[in-house]
Amino acid sequence: MSESENDNHGVETANKRPTPDPHGQAAMLLVETLLHGLIERSVITVADAIGFAESAADVREEVGLELSETPDAMMPSLTILRSIASSLRFDLNGQPLKSVD
Repeated sequence: MSESENDNHGVETANKRPTPDPHGQAAMLLVETLLHGLIERSVITVADAIGFAESAADVREEVGLELSETPDAMMPSLTILRSIASSLRFDLNGQPLKSVD
């Protein structure tokens, strides 16, 4: 079978994950570190930080809907923001709390 007739051609490429955005990774790490630092210094409460992360997710979703983005386009950033909120919920009581969505 020639390469042009190979049904598996392109499968490897389709399964590769996109290269992470270094700017986005640095920004998210900085924000999460900042939230934890503010909590440690008693500038904000864990509940405040959870509220910030949830608000950011809500705004991201609203903006995405206004721009007619697909759920697939919004999901990566929403997942990150919700993961931060979940991590903070764990800090609140030592166990994850259910969201009040």
